[in-house]
Parts: sequence; C-alpha cells; structure tokens
Amino acid sequence: MTQMQGTNDTGFRLIGRHVLLSFIVFFGMILASNVAMIYLALSTFPGLENNASYKAGRDYNRQIEAARAQGQLGWSGQFEIQQTEQGVPKIVVTYQGREDWPVGGLEVSGTLNRTVHSDSDVVLLFEEVGPGTYAATPDIDNLMGQWQLQVTAENAQGEVYRLDQRIYLKP
Repeated sequence: MTQMQGTNDTGFRLIGRHVLLSFIVFFGMILASNVAMIYLALSTFPGLENNASYKAGRDYNRQIEAARAQGQLGWSGQFEIQQTEQGVPKIVVTYQGREDWPVGGLEVSGTLNRTVHSDSDVVLLFEEVGPGTYAATPDIDNLMGQWQLQVTAENAQGEVYRLDQRIYLKP
C-alpha cells in the first residue's frame, strides 16, 4: 500500500465544507459587528445638525453680509453667568457702542442649545435690567454641561447684533 503525500497524521482533512463554513463564520462576525456599530452610532447621535442644511448653505453669502453689517455697527456684546439669590443661574448680556456707551432699548432674544441634543433647547426671554444690560433666567432644571448660547439684539432701526458663544456650566 502506498502512502499519499500531503496527508497529516491526525486524520483531519480540510474539505470544501470546512472552507465554506469558515468564510460564513468570518464574514458573519464582521457583519454582526458592523450592524452593532451602525445601531449604536445612529441611536446616540443622528448627525443632523440642521434640518435645512442645503438652504443654510445657499444663505451663506447673506450670513457673511450680516457679519459685515454687524461689524460696521461698532457694538460689542459680552455675557456672564450670574447666580440669583435662589442659586439659579442667570445669563446677563451687556452691549456697548463704539465709545463704550451702553446700547439700550434693544429687543433681545436668545436660545441655549445643547451641542448634542436638539430636543433640549431652551428659549431665553431677556429683559433690560439696566442701561445696555439684559438678563434672562433659563427655565430648565439642569443647566450643567456644554451649551451653545445664541443671542440676537435688534434696535428700532432694524440693526441686528448676534452673539454666538459655546459655554460650559460647571456643577
């Protein structure tokens, strides 16, 4: 009896069925991990920052023009976070003109946007509490964390000043 070359002593032979099963298991594991990663990525953050991104892209030149007009106003806006007597955070915005004179009589509105969840946005209602100083107390229980503060001030002539700042509120 002649002995065949290439056989091993264990008696195991690699046949087509084994190769097919190995490929199915290998690619099945890759597919399962990809499906898990896609599910986790989409369930934690949809990636949608603006519902009308195409329109926002088209309006870019208008945004540039608005920034130029804001620069020509000569205003400056600053904000600070203060605590009320009850310990509630209050957002105070101060506007000054070219020669550091307060800019009063503005209609000021704003929003606090979570940087990762659009469903927790907070509308801010500002009141003038002094010459050129406007304050708003957010109506939310937990302000801690990272927020995007967007404040718009408009005078009687329709001139607009926008303040857009990322803030982090510590516990």
